[in-house]
Amino acid sequence: MSAVQSRRLRRSFLWLGWISPVLGLLVVLVGWALLLSALQTERKLVESEAFTRVRGLTQAFEEQILGTLQQVDQITRFVAHGVAAGNDRSELVALMRLALEGQPQLTGIAVTDAQGRVIASSGTMARQEWQQHEAFRVHAQRVASGLFIAKPNPGPTANGWTLQMSRRLGDERFDGVVLVATDPSYFTSFYNRDQLGEQGLVTFVGLDWVVRARRSGDRVWHGSPAGAASLANQIARAPSGTYQGSSNVDGVQRLLAYKTVTGHPFAVVTGLAEAEVFAAHDRRRTRLMQVFGLASLALVLAFAGLHLMTRHVRQSQLAAQRARVQFEAASDASLDAFWIMDAVRDDQGRVSDFRFAHCNERGARLLRRPKSRIVGRLRSEVLGSFVEPGFFELFCRVMDSREPAETESRITTPEGPQLELMHQIVPVGDGVALTTRDISAARAREREMLASQQALREADQRVRLLTDNIPALISQFDAEGRIIFANRQCAERYGRSQAELIGKTVLEVRGEEGWAQLRPQVQRVLAGEAVSFESHAWLDGELQFFQQHYVPDLSAQGQVQGFYSVSMDVSALKRVERQLLALARTDTLTGLANRRLFDERLAEALLRQHRNRQALALLFLDIDRFKGINDRLGHASGDAVLVEFAQRLKQAVRACDTVARLAGDEFVVLLEGLHGEGEAQVIAAKIVAAMQRPFELPTCTLEVTTSIGVGFHGGADLAPAALLQLADQALYEAKHAGRNTFRVASAPAPLAE
Repeated sequence: MSAVQSRRLRRSFLWLGWISPVLGLLVVLVGWALLLSALQTERKLVESEAFTRVRGLTQAFEEQILGTLQQVDQITRFVAHGVAAGNDRSELVALMRLALEGQPQLTGIAVTDAQGRVIASSGTMARQEWQQHEAFRVHAQRVASGLFIAKPNPGPTANGWTLQMSRRLGDERFDGVVLVATDPSYFTSFYNRDQLGEQGLVTFVGLDWVVRARRSGDRVWHGSPAGAASLANQIARAPSGTYQGSSNVDGVQRLLAYKTVTGHPFAVVTGLAEAEVFAAHDRRRTRLMQVFGLASLALVLAFAGLHLMTRHVRQSQLAAQRARVQFEAASDASLDAFWIMDAVRDDQGRVSDFRFAHCNERGARLLRRPKSRIVGRLRSEVLGSFVEPGFFELFCRVMDSREPAETESRITTPEGPQLELMHQIVPVGDGVALTTRDISAARAREREMLASQQALREADQRVRLLTDNIPALISQFDAEGRIIFANRQCAERYGRSQAELIGKTVLEVRGEEGWAQLRPQVQRVLAGEAVSFESHAWLDGELQFFQQHYVPDLSAQGQVQGFYSVSMDVSALKRVERQLLALARTDTLTGLANRRLFDERLAEALLRQHRNRQALALLFLDIDRFKGINDRLGHASGDAVLVEFAQRLKQAVRACDTVARLAGDEFVVLLEGLHGEGEAQVIAAKIVAAMQRPFELPTCTLEVTTSIGVGFHGGADLAPAALLQLADQALYEAKHAGRNTFRVASAPAPLAE
């Protein structure tokens, strides 16, 4: 890479580092915008699905209401026909009793004359005078025709309310009415918690805005005003639809669907509580925002770290430039003669001479030559008799060994005085640096020492500033394992000042448990090995995890004189790993163990069986004719059957047994610690019996059975696949035997030795 390309690359890196905070903030803001947009879209989708569900429930509710009204209408027509046919009171009572049979929602029937007096009744119709009742007056005054449904009134029913329905007797002349008393709570029997939740709503309300029947959870209302301003506005716009609103009865905000009842001045309303509809979405939203918040923080820290690193690189470049300038100035201002020489090699790569690459002013004066006649020339041409014989071999030895050397020589200057010089030769790249000084020049040596100490202090300050702002625990230990440096994060983590940590051992800082955990790693790094590992510690009542790196601190001679420690808190990452591991081993539909977790536990169980010599059994079972359930009722019902089947299966076995779903309707149960084949048979029979109770699905009641193959193993070593094959063979025999049963297949007993 050319110097120009290198400079361009450095400038690009620096430019990227300077804009990294803005870039990081922009990435975080865009990420949040996308996340919030996705969550809003998801919320709208959940709301749309909820409205679709309540529209379907409202349609079904109307159909139930219409079916009931049609039954009552037919009964009133039936009784009215008997009155018109001249049936006497006993015959009318017989007709009424016949009409009430099989209709638990109807509590009584009565017939009145034109003055409202009861001439025949059956059931709980205790009232004798009806001329002032709404169900009588609307027909006497010809306000209504056909079947009329009055407002609810207190009555002899389980909930203390009754709802009167009536029909006029006589076409031209008013001869009285036929009255049918109904239990209004029957109209709320449509309420199903599986579909409507704990705070859902079903309402049967007249267009006079008086509630005939209303239910939410376990609360039931009759006869109260509907508070129907919002509902009236909705019906004024369209006979059916959806809207959002809160009840003036319980204050619950709901997603509502309404529909006017065909042919009757009534409306039906169903609703789902918004809190229940959006509960899963809100939990997911909270989890995503927490995870994204942590990711955003990590991203901001990463960009901030890049920015700090760029600043450090830039400072290092400036320091390097200053160092070059200072080097030239210091070299020329030095009281010592100083030269740098590069090795000259022959065709075989052997050093044949050295060529001057640098010379300071003192060196030029000492050699009685200008710099231009020194730099670039060979050692043999320039030094001549200035140095004693053997210097070339000394230069080669220093360069090969990479160890500096010192020697002394004496020269006589043309002016006459003899100079005693000390020569220091050090390896520099593929060459050497030669410093020649007057031994009497002690002051020059002192100034050089002071300059070196100042550089060390500045370097220490830079290291301290850098390490105190890195989000990691950074420390340095001596060969005895005592802290000689600790950054601010160490002090904050362990609740001590940085000064208090100096001189402490790992045992004193982390305690017995922490030292027992870290001692093997400390021994390895003090032996010269770089170590990376994970550790944990209880801090502030929480278990924290750390990614730790130990690097040996080597002296110039390669001896271990301590080590460096860098620790990163990875607790949040560990929690995410555990969550992902749990998801990877769980069946998402039933909550049971999946195939992966089952395979692990089966292998472990066979190893324990081999050690303990206790029998175990594998139950392989499926749902009889499950494909037919899916084909007839759909996959949603099939999933509901799988969930209920899994729950019954878990309840039928011991808490220590492993229950898993392999695929589709295939399940397995792993039984350990058995004393004989009979125990496995008892559990298999218990599972078969547990499935005999009808499955109550949201849409229907279903008879479900299961067939079980029991693979029993109490002998020698057996591979997991062989045990699974044994249970599958037994399942095939159970199917062949007519289903709804189990069969047992035992592994061969070990041969006697």
